[in-house]
Amino acid sequence: MSALATSPLRSTGPRIRRREAPRPVLTAVPSAAPSQGGVLLACAGMLLAGLLAVLFLNMSLAEGAFKVHELQRSAGELSDYEAALEQQLTAVSSPAALAAQASRLGMVPAEAPAFLRIDDGAVLGVAEPASADATFSVVVKPPAKPRPVVPPTPRP
Repeated sequence: MSALATSPLRSTGPRIRRREAPRPVLTAVPSAAPSQGGVLLACAGMLLAGLLAVLFLNMSLAEGAFKVHELQRSAGELSDYEAALEQQLTAVSSPAALAAQASRLGMVPAEAPAFLRIDDGAVLGVAEPASADATFSVVVKPPAKPRPVVPPTPRP
């Protein structure tokens, strides 16, 4: 403890209190801090703009989903129409249907056909005229009468 008593930083003598000058009754008021209303309005405006942006983005995504659904439905209808046309084409181009159509047109089958070889243009076989008494000999189940295919009407 003796080290504290002999410290040159601390005085052991009587303390003298300084008397402070009296404060004046009227003092200058520092300038007012800037209003927080402008910052609050800016934050509210940014929040509102963000919410509106999210709303419009959500609406455009929903509109896109409706368009995708409509296009998928239309693609399904067109796929069904294509399948019906292919079925109709298959029925019309079957050997039995072709033979019946040829008979209605007055055509008769050739008894001795001739063939052309495309590579060198050679004629293979000897063609003879067909006789009117020959008939087609295609034996198959007659095709069902094809139903008329009505194309889907486009919707606006």
